[in-house]
Amino acid sequence: MLERNPASCVDVVNWEFPAPGVIRKRRGQARQPGNTGGPVWKLLTSRLMGNNVLAHVGTGTSGTQLRYGDGSAALTALTVVDGDNLERQRETRMQGAVCQRNHYVTSDVGVARVESTMTTAAYAGMPRGQGPSVNPSLVSGSSLADGYARAYRVTWHKQDADGVELGGAPTSRWVVANRSYTSGYIGSAMGARCRFLVPHEFATLSTALTTSYYWRLWGTRSYDEVNGQLGDDEMFLVSEAYLTAPDIAAGVVTFDDSTPDSFLLSSPRLHTNLYNFPPGEEGLRQGVVNEDGPPPIANDVAYWQDCMWYADVEWRPRFTAALISNLANNDTVTLAVDAGVLVLTAKAVPVGVDDFRIVTAAPTTAINIRETTAALCAAICARAKAYGYGITAHTTATGGTLPGLFFVESSKPQPSGMGFASSVASKFQFFDGMNASINAPTGAATNGLVFSKPLRADAVPPINVLTAGPADSRILRIVPFRDRLLVFTDYGIFQVTGRTFADFGVFPLDLGYRLMGRDLVATCDEKVYAWCFEGIVEIDDGGVTVVSAPIEPTIEAALADIGAPRPERGSSTFSALGYATAYRNQHQVRFHFPEADDSGVLNGCYAWLAFDTRTRAWTKGAFTKINSDDYFDNRSCAVVRFGDDLICYGNWSNGGDTRLFLERRAYTSADFSDDSIEGVAQPVESSLSLQFQLPEQSGAQHWQQTLVNWDASEQWWRTRPTAVGIGHTTEETGVSQAVAVASNQTRCEPTLATRRGQRLSVSVTHVVSEYAGIVGVSQSYRSGTRFARKVTP
Repeated sequence: MLERNPASCVDVVNWEFPAPGVIRKRRGQARQPGNTGGPVWKLLTSRLMGNNVLAHVGTGTSGTQLRYGDGSAALTALTVVDGDNLERQRETRMQGAVCQRNHYVTSDVGVARVESTMTTAAYAGMPRGQGPSVNPSLVSGSSLADGYARAYRVTWHKQDADGVELGGAPTSRWVVANRSYTSGYIGSAMGARCRFLVPHEFATLSTALTTSYYWRLWGTRSYDEVNGQLGDDEMFLVSEAYLTAPDIAAGVVTFDDSTPDSFLLSSPRLHTNLYNFPPGEEGLRQGVVNEDGPPPIANDVAYWQDCMWYADVEWRPRFTAALISNLANNDTVTLAVDAGVLVLTAKAVPVGVDDFRIVTAAPTTAINIRETTAALCAAICARAKAYGYGITAHTTATGGTLPGLFFVESSKPQPSGMGFASSVASKFQFFDGMNASINAPTGAATNGLVFSKPLRADAVPPINVLTAGPADSRILRIVPFRDRLLVFTDYGIFQVTGRTFADFGVFPLDLGYRLMGRDLVATCDEKVYAWCFEGIVEIDDGGVTVVSAPIEPTIEAALADIGAPRPERGSSTFSALGYATAYRNQHQVRFHFPEADDSGVLNGCYAWLAFDTRTRAWTKGAFTKINSDDYFDNRSCAVVRFGDDLICYGNWSNGGDTRLFLERRAYTSADFSDDSIEGVAQPVESSLSLQFQLPEQSGAQHWQQTLVNWDASEQWWRTRPTAVGIGHTTEETGVSQAVAVASNQTRCEPTLATRRGQRLSVSVTHVVSEYAGIVGVSQSYRSGTRFARKVTP
C-alpha cells in the first residue's frame, strides 16, 4: 500500500542525471596556480569580466578586499579610493550588480563602484555641493542691480572609465546680495564673487578630489531683496570647469559671476528645479526631493528596469536642523563622531581656526540668521575636513523655509553615533526625531527598497523609497525575474512590478515561504530557486512550487549534521554559510552546505544538493578531501563564469592564502578528479544506491543477476569505466564486489550472503579518475513461495 518508486535512489553522491534514464559522473575541479590573497568570501562574475572573477577575500573572520583575475596568476588587488577595507561579515556577504559597465558591490561602509578598468573601487555616489568658504562679496559687473540678490548651488561631476557622466546633489544653497551688508557694496550694479568649498571624495574622511572632477555653478534669476522679494529656486547653469591643482590645494574654487538674467534663462537647467527641469529628469516629485543623492548603505543590490535597486538599507548619520535665533559671541557648537570631537565657537570677529563669524549687520534678523548659518556650515566643512572627521554641512534654506535651515551628514557610518550639541541648544530647532541630546538618525529600514534614476546607479533621489513587509521584517535578497523584482524577506516573498518610477509598487507573491539564508537563491533556466524554511521552492510565472518533497529526509539529516553537536543549530549555521549556484551549463542549481559551525570564521561547504531543472532529479555531491580532520578542502563560494560557463569555486582557510578551483572540461580522464588545496589530484568518488526492490511483500526472493549498461561509445571521450564496485544489500547484510568492466554491459551475481532475501538494494561505486555513465540497471530474480523465508547458509 505504501512504496517508493523502485527506480529512485536511496543515496547518490557525485553522479548527475542529465537526461531521463541516464546517470553520469560529475566532473572534478582543478586548483588554479595563482594565490587569491586569503580566504575567498564571495565570487562575482559578469559579461564584462569574461573568464575573470571579482573575488572578495579577507581573513578567517571577515572579507576585507577586492581582487580580480582568472586564477592563472595571483589575483590583482583593487585599490579603494581612501585605502579603507570593504568589509563584509559571514551573515551578510558581498552582493553585486552591473550598470553602465560599472560594478556595484555592497560593503559595511557603503556600496562601492568598480569601473570597467577593474583596478580601483570608489564609493557609489558623488560629493554633495557645498556652500561658500567665506561670507559672500561683490565684484565689478552688472548682473546684480543695487538691492538685488541671486541664489546659487553647485554640483560636482566626473566621467567614469567609459565616458559616462556621474553627478552629485546640489545640496547647499547660498545667496549673494548687492546690499550694504555684503563686502564690496558701492550702491550700484555689481557682479557676485562665488568662493565655494571643494569637497573630498564622497564617503571618505579626507581624500582629496582629483583634476578629473569638474564643477557646475547654478544660479537663479536675480530678485529684488531690498523690497522683500524672496526669490525662487529655479536654477540655471552659470559656468562649469574642471578642478585645477591650485583649486585642490586651496580647497576653494573662486568664480566671479556677471551673467545677466537674459543669458541665464537660455542656459541648461538644474535637475532639482520645481518647474524648469531638464528633459529626462521627471521624478515622483520635482524639486530637491529629486536630487542626485548618493545611494544608502545596503545589504543587497540588483539592476532591474534600468534602475539600480538597494535593499535592507540605512543611511550614513545625518540630520536637518535650523538656527532659529542668531548666535551670540562665544556660543559654541559641538559635533562628535568616532574620529573625534569638533568644537566651533561663534565670534563677531573670528580669531582661531575653529571660530566662525556671526553676521549681525544685515537689515533683517532673517538675513542675519541665514548668513550666520552659512558661516557655521562653512566652518564645519572646512575644519572637519582638516581634522579628518568626515562631516559635511550644507545650508538648505530657500525663500519658503526657515532662513537658518541646514543639513549635516557624516561621510562614514559611525558605530558610536554622530552627536550634535550647543551651549545654546534652545536656539536650534531639530527635525525627524533629532535633538541635541541624541545621536543623528541613520534612517535604517531593514524592509526598505531604494531605487536609482534610470541608467544612473549613483543618483538616488531621497523620495525613491519603497517598503516590503512590516517595519520589523528584513529583506534578505532581491532577484530580478522577467518583468518583476522578487523580494525575499523573513516575512515572506514579495514582488515589485512596474516599468518606471511612476508605477513601481510592492505586492505579496507568497507569504507562506521564508528564505533561510541570503545566499540561498539562484536563477536557472528562466526560473528562480530558493531554499526556504518550508522547503526548497521553484518560482515561475505560475507562482511558487515546492520541489524538495522527495528529499526531505536527506535535508533533515543534512541540517542535523551541520549543527552537530547541537543539531538544533543546523538551520542558523546553514543560513550563514550555505550558498546556491546556478550551474547553467549543466542545467543545475546547487545548494551547498557546510560541514559544521564555527561562529568565529567563515568556514566553508563540503557538499551540495543539486536539482536538475530538465529531469527534475535531485543528486548529492561532495568535494574530495585528503585531510578529513580539517576544513581546508572546503569551498566557501562559487560562481559560473560568463566567458566559458565553467563553475569556479573559492576556497576557505583560517587566514592564509587560498586558490580558485575551476571545473575541468578538457574531455580527458583527468576531468574526473578533484585537486586538494595542496594541488594533489584525487579521483572523484561516485556512489549510488537504488531503492530496495520488493517484488513480493509476503515472500523471499532468489536474487540472480545484476545487469549494468554503460554509457559508452556515443562520444569519443565517453568510454566505459575500467573498474567499479557493485554492491548488494538485503534486509540483513550487504556485500560489495570489485568488478572489472570488459564490455558495455556488466553482469554481476550477488554473493551467497545476499543471494536470498525479501528485498534488495543495488549500489554502484566508482573511484577511478575516468568517465563513467550508466544508461540502465536491471536485476533478475526468481520468486519463492509466499511462505519462503531467508535461510542463513
